[in-house]
Amino acid sequence: MLFAIKRHSGPALFLALILALGYTAAAALGLAAPLAPPTARQWALAAACLGVIVASDGLVHGACSLAFRRTYPPRYRALVDYFAHQRALAIAAGGALAATEELVLRGVLLASARPVIGDAAAIAVAAAVFALLHVIPEPELAPFALWAAWEGALLGATYVATGSLLACALVHAAHDVGGFAVFAIQRRTGMLLPPRIPTP
Repeated sequence: MLFAIKRHSGPALFLALILALGYTAAAALGLAAPLAPPTARQWALAAACLGVIVASDGLVHGACSLAFRRTYPPRYRALVDYFAHQRALAIAAGGALAATEELVLRGVLLASARPVIGDAAAIAVAAAVFALLHVIPEPELAPFALWAAWEGALLGATYVATGSLLACALVHAAHDVGGFAVFAIQRRTGMLLPPRIPTP
């Protein structure tokens, strides 16, 4: 659902506003982590976490390319093409939506669950919800929700490691903006993409 929304700037910005308002209400009731400015140490940890997430993307992509040589490349091509309607504004709006996802999923859900079920279980629960929200309802693209679950776990670990919701939100925003920009470059240049399979 969220991937479909991120293809268009208007719906992405509207949902980002709704999530920000939801977080604000939860914070006013004392049900959310604070959105305090990160310290220098938290910024450094967040930058390291972003590096780990980007490196993980490369490793997962490479492993899938090797393990599923026949099925993965065309699915990846379909994922890149799924975002073909994105332009610069939609990419930026997707980043804004990514940041507000963190406010709710890590700032409310994970933060509320940690004292009850512990860090690891709270990270897993928030990652599972994150994956469900990122399912693309097309059979060839639905498996990418598993990758989203892994990304959600890494983002949860980023929040726990840094202790900063704002830093985690910015890591997610930077990751998505960078990823969507790479997709746009790949569509324009064909870089590291298999050829399109002609439709009959």
